[in-house]
Amino acid sequence: MTTKISRAVVAAAAAAAMMATPSLTTPAHAAPMPSAPIASPNAVVAKLGSRGATVKSIQYNLYKVGLLSSDSITSYYGTKTQAAVKKFQDLRGRKMTGVVTKYDYALITKFGAAVKPAAKTPAAKKPTSQNTVVAKLGSRGATVKSIQYNLYKVGLLSSDSITSYYGTKTQAAVKKFQDLRGRKMTGVVTKNDYALITKFGAAAKATKPRVRLDGRCLTGRAICIDKGDRKMYWVINGSVKATYQVRTGRASLPTRSGSFQVYLKHPNWYSTLYHVYMPYTMFFSGGQAVHYSSEFARIGYSGAGSHGCVNMNSRSDAKWLYSQVRVGDKVIVTA
Repeated sequence: MTTKISRAVVAAAAAAAMMATPSLTTPAHAAPMPSAPIASPNAVVAKLGSRGATVKSIQYNLYKVGLLSSDSITSYYGTKTQAAVKKFQDLRGRKMTGVVTKYDYALITKFGAAVKPAAKTPAAKKPTSQNTVVAKLGSRGATVKSIQYNLYKVGLLSSDSITSYYGTKTQAAVKKFQDLRGRKMTGVVTKNDYALITKFGAAAKATKPRVRLDGRCLTGRAICIDKGDRKMYWVINGSVKATYQVRTGRASLPTRSGSFQVYLKHPNWYSTLYHVYMPYTMFFSGGQAVHYSSEFARIGYSGAGSHGCVNMNSRSDAKWLYSQVRVGDKVIVTA
């Protein structure tokens, strides 16, 4: 009878002890015991090499009490988890085995439940949308053309560099603009850079280059090509309707100078000589024609030149011009 009473007293005392909030820094002899008897308390629950939900639970609770980093909650029991378990065992006055028994698991769970998770390390700031890249070396398209046009308006780029292709000249102009505005000289246009370039471009008056047209271009409908300036103009009765950057023939295959007429149009001619498609082709002298060139769009003026044709670097511009030009319209080519 005395034995039964003693056991009851001990059980009651243990239950009372469990009501207090545990502290990992409390002396080991005051460690709270699991609230219920554990069958086979020394049975191994997890050890080096173990995996699964139980391991993840151990890691999470060790993280909560500040013994493990959040990026170590992996469900895999590696050396970092083992070291954290040893540290926990040492703090609780237990043998530092690095192996989690049922008893260790109950203690780790209890301490983890009693404390708030450690404060999370602030996540690295994501780049704001203003730092999103709009254009960089190698880019092409309408946005690049807009950047180039505005850089031209503020005097940082020449008009013949408005090509819709972001080459080294455009990159250098962007760096110069960034330097003038006190920004980091990356040569890459972010949304913020684009907004500034557009703003300053809009505020500047563009100096229109004087167009010196050949007298033959002043009447009727004419495509006027200046090989020296690498420019092409669509002109009606002396009024310039559109201006384009063009590439003409290389030294060994020059574009013929003179007065011609468009004698054939084709939306996507295929050259059997050079095995390449020629979108929006307008023939004017033998096999020489005005057409869009994907190579010119890709490499700009870095190549040797065309095989005699007059190349355009914008498919949309070529399509529009093709829709305007009629068979019989003049083509004037000057040196």
